[in-house]
Amino acid sequence: MSTRVNPGSSSSNSSQISLSDSRYVISFERNNHGEIFIDDMLAEMIENVYAGDVSTDEEMEAEIEQEIHVIQSDTEEITVKGKGGVSNRGRKGKYKSRGEENEGIHESSSKRVRHGNRGRGRGRGKGQERGNAGIVLQQTASLPPPTFEPMQKCQPAHRGYATLPHEMLLGTVTPLAIFQLFFTDNQLQTIVENTNKYEQMKGFSDSDRRPWSPLTLKELKIWIALVIYMGVHKIYAVEDLWNNNERKPIHNIKDFMTLVRFQQIKHFFHISSPSETQSFWYSKVEPLASHLRNMFKKLYMPGTNVSVDEMIARFSGRSIHTVRMKNKPTPEGYKIVSLCDAGYTWTFTFTSRIEKNREIEQIAGLTETGCLVWHLVRQLPDTKSYDVYMDNYFSSIALFKYMRDNGYGACGTVRLNSAKFPAELKHGKYQRLDWNTLLGKVVENVLAILWIDNGPVTMLTTIHNVCGDDWNVARERRRPRETSTNANTVRRVFGNLSKKSLQIPKIIDDYNHYMGGVDIADQLRG
Repeated sequence: MSTRVNPGSSSSNSSQISLSDSRYVISFERNNHGEIFIDDMLAEMIENVYAGDVSTDEEMEAEIEQEIHVIQSDTEEITVKGKGGVSNRGRKGKYKSRGEENEGIHESSSKRVRHGNRGRGRGRGKGQERGNAGIVLQQTASLPPPTFEPMQKCQPAHRGYATLPHEMLLGTVTPLAIFQLFFTDNQLQTIVENTNKYEQMKGFSDSDRRPWSPLTLKELKIWIALVIYMGVHKIYAVEDLWNNNERKPIHNIKDFMTLVRFQQIKHFFHISSPSETQSFWYSKVEPLASHLRNMFKKLYMPGTNVSVDEMIARFSGRSIHTVRMKNKPTPEGYKIVSLCDAGYTWTFTFTSRIEKNREIEQIAGLTETGCLVWHLVRQLPDTKSYDVYMDNYFSSIALFKYMRDNGYGACGTVRLNSAKFPAELKHGKYQRLDWNTLLGKVVENVLAILWIDNGPVTMLTTIHNVCGDDWNVARERRRPRETSTNANTVRRVFGNLSKKSLQIPKIIDDYNHYMGGVDIADQLRG
């Protein structure tokens, strides 16, 4: 099997290698003596072939016996011998193994053990044993089935339902009627009054501008309707709605409001009273925010399974309270943490990058994010039972224990560095576990879980089990991508099938079903 490196520019320290239809980046390192060491990825690939982790046919097995040549340039070559370990040859013909400088491998350890003045790079040099430069790869020690009693609900599970006014249930419900439930004339009249007050405080400094006329309730409704219209019809600029050029779309907005008047109202639009002292950094959106939160709760009874997650309200202006999250659909804006049920936002709270929310009670033993979750959860009705799903930004053993002690179930992914997470379930970089391996351990009446899918998945729960009856379910799974973590092992399960019905833990299935409540709300809001 011949493998060739395509040299990059002279200033680059990495080259690209093609092997078995996959692409990897390999870095070459030269020490002070001119010796070259191969990168970790190449050593891992070679070890997978030698250890039998890659399914091979007769032709591939014959090729494995041959030399694998990795050529960095015309004058520099690294040769890897089949089944003979890994050797390096530099431009000057020198051979060196970091294993020769640092001897000693702990057979019982699943992690690399370093000795000597300098640690050994993974796969950089001839290993003392077959495989990844002498590194011993072992299975995680088997754990006994955990003895865990999931939390018992005081009330049966229930579905969410709307609690609309009786007269709306008897007739046809229109979008306008739904809108008016949340934005009543009283709320809109408050905005009208505060906008006029703000204009009186600021006023126009430019006499050439059109003079201000007091805002009316009718005008405000038209203005809000235009804002909603802009969200439905994508435009490059606000002015496009007042376009008169027949070559472009004509919206006839001028029949309802002029562009100048629209911009005037936008300039002085004010929700809160401008004369009141700002108690919180988000006081400018009060009292509307509190009114909406109360109406969200009044008009819907959430189901048993709810989720807590972050939302981003887009804002690209200047504010010390906004956050930037590059991987989010909305990368910049105000962060809002919400409790949702299947896309319905039941309650929410504002968060700041620099300032704590003084409305959130600080509870001993819980982190700030834990207190934030509890602030939302405790608002749920006492007459029903609830299970709360969250991701690894919020999950912790301390929070789950506190919620269980107070009658709320919890389930979520968790980070490996989370406090009190069992060391036995921390999947090491050099450990090998079969697909669908499931391990668990109980910590403070919370079940911690490690499950091997395309990669390791770590979770916490107080409402699931990993043994006994009904702990797993059959679900149709898609075959993982060729480049996914642990793909070699998973391919043995799927074979050539793109989809296959497989047994997966119920905790995983429930999390996938119920965690998306906030994401659905974001989609509907967008």
